[in-house]
Amino acid sequence: MSKNNKMSATQASEAARKQKKNGIIITVCVIVAAVLVLGLAVYNYIGDDISGMILRNTTVVETENFEVNGAMMSYMLSANVQSYSSYLSLLGVDSTVSLKEQLCPLMADADATWFDYFMETTKSQVAELLVYAEGAKAAGIELTADEQASLDNYIENIEAEAETYGYPNVKTYLYAMTGNSIKLSDVRDCFELNTLASKYYTQLIDSVEPTDEEREAYYAEFADSFNFVDVYKYNVLASDFEEYDENGVLTNNAAEQSALAKAYAETLAAIEGVDAFADAIRAEIDKVNEQRESETDEQFAERKEGLFESARSEYTPISDLGTELKEWAKSAQVGDTYVDGVEGATTYTVYMLVKTPFRNEKMSRDIRHILFSNEVYADDAKAQEVLAEFVAAGATEAEFERLAKEYSYDTTADVGGLIENVVKGEMVESFETWMFAEDRQVGDYGMVESDYGWHLMYYPGEGEFTFWEVAANKAIAQKTADDFYAGKIDGVVFNQKGLDKING
Repeated sequence: MSKNNKMSATQASEAARKQKKNGIIITVCVIVAAVLVLGLAVYNYIGDDISGMILRNTTVVETENFEVNGAMMSYMLSANVQSYSSYLSLLGVDSTVSLKEQLCPLMADADATWFDYFMETTKSQVAELLVYAEGAKAAGIELTADEQASLDNYIENIEAEAETYGYPNVKTYLYAMTGNSIKLSDVRDCFELNTLASKYYTQLIDSVEPTDEEREAYYAEFADSFNFVDVYKYNVLASDFEEYDENGVLTNNAAEQSALAKAYAETLAAIEGVDAFADAIRAEIDKVNEQRESETDEQFAERKEGLFESARSEYTPISDLGTELKEWAKSAQVGDTYVDGVEGATTYTVYMLVKTPFRNEKMSRDIRHILFSNEVYADDAKAQEVLAEFVAAGATEAEFERLAKEYSYDTTADVGGLIENVVKGEMVESFETWMFAEDRQVGDYGMVESDYGWHLMYYPGEGEFTFWEVAANKAIAQKTADDFYAGKIDGVVFNQKGLDKING
């Protein structure tokens, strides 16, 4: 596999980073074609391209320099539907019936269909693409030869998948996916637009370098999104207060059980001191949990200990708390308590504040890695070979950087495998466990396995920013992108008559 066949942009640094889509990435779906067949109804191919010609010659949305025709929109709509493929049946969608014939309960309009739902979502995504593509045009940004080659690889993969799935030709395959007569050229046009828009979006985000003053100002304005508290919390269940007579007959009703649970929750809340509260929780866990027949004494003890440990919640985001609980957490002192639960509830949650609101001042970490993709290698033999080469050459950062540029199947190869300012929660578990180990030292190296393959790891040290500063940087950069979008969205014009020609 040549260097031009490295993982795509959506897999690149994300081969290491389990990136959470918190608004930092354009949320436009570009699909691997094969999986659509598994999630959508298969349509009968009509054998001619009249409908395709009509779609291809119909502009459904345009801006000053770009347009999306009906064939492209059909493909992106199908990609959007596919992103829900695992959930469609749970949402009550019948994959054998046209989306236009199934009402969607998620829409305010009682007559709206699932096709309407997915079309509205796709329109928003396509508008985003066009706005950022216009940004690229204004900035003189074009796709490189390597990026064009990557698009060609996508198209080749679709052709191969059509053959793998037993379709007579790729046109029939695409019709089965979309219900519309489209060509590979339409698909490539979608990919090209997405790649160009994403390229500008990424450059726009990366160009934002907030100052200390800007970060502090943003924090002051949105403190609840950055602050955390540590709490103990315990759920008092009404069902634990059921009472039975000697014949096993329930003698109290739900309202009485709830009243007893509330009274006990208030008893817990009256306890003074964090240690005393923790002891009371442990005693309560011992009281309400019985040993299972399948459990050994050791397993029972471990389960109860796990329940106790889960009662201590550290780094609880204030923004995740309910309105009243949030206000309590912001004004309470260590040792203060709060009972959450309305009259007659089946559960009352008792909170004790362990640590008042704080920012996460832990330092981010940098990391270098070399990805040996499991799409290329069947095992870790090559990774082990390169690791041995690295050690034999002195195990220096400079050597690791050189090897990353030569061997890594990740786009970070161009910068020696370097990913900067990483915080917890951004990476796949095995990768994160290694780099955030408590005893990790500068110069440490090793190997981990992930869903993407095998990663040689090198730890160069802490990043430039703390955890909260990384979050603030991202939020400020995203606001810059949002402001750009808001200033350009009026230039996106949809043609409803053209949209109506798309099958669903």
